[in-house]
Amino acid sequence: MPGDPIDTVLAELGRALRGPKRARGDLLAEVRDGLLDAAHRYQDTGLDRDDARRRAAEDFGDVRELVPAYRAELIAGQGRRTALVMLLGLPPLTQLWAVLPRNAPPRPDRLGWLYHLYQGAAAVSVCAAVCGLALLVVSARNGRSPGVVVLGLAVATGVAVLMNLSATTISAVAFRSPVDVVARSPLTALVYLVTLLGLALAIRAAWRSFALFFAPPA
Repeated sequence: MPGDPIDTVLAELGRALRGPKRARGDLLAEVRDGLLDAAHRYQDTGLDRDDARRRAAEDFGDVRELVPAYRAELIAGQGRRTALVMLLGLPPLTQLWAVLPRNAPPRPDRLGWLYHLYQGAAAVSVCAAVCGLALLVVSARNGRSPGVVVLGLAVATGVAVLMNLSATTISAVAFRSPVDVVARSPLTALVYLVTLLGLALAIRAAWRSFALFFAPPA
């Protein structure tokens, strides 16, 4: 006995798509809502439930032909998330040091070149995020694949994280041992912890972008 046509379409599409579980689930939920709406409209014309769902599934088309478009949508969505992490997550990390007292160990602005490295990481993040978001809009309007843009965002995120992590590591050992820093200045330790958490989120976003871009087709 054949299964429900709409469930069959969703199962086939779910197997064919690669990407973050939550994003993929949201996309499949959107497709399901569209198919159910189409089936309800057919029922309103007088078709019974089974025939209406079958017609809705037929109108949807061949899943294999539609996978590239849905895959591009997943990639673009991941690119937007990566850009937002870069724009809203990384630059504020530079400003965290401003909450420390001037004599708190260690403040990166006590080493001018080190603070410039932090500022450079923030600049890379903002510029790449703004340009990436703009290019994603342009690629969507022109019907082009967002893959290269998302890959560029992932690379830029990696560069910004490396710059920020290098500055954080150097600042931790420039004046005294990290253990001594934590013992003498809990506030500094908290700033380090928040910084590392922010960098971890950026690394995760970049990794997901890389994984989605290089994911083989199902």
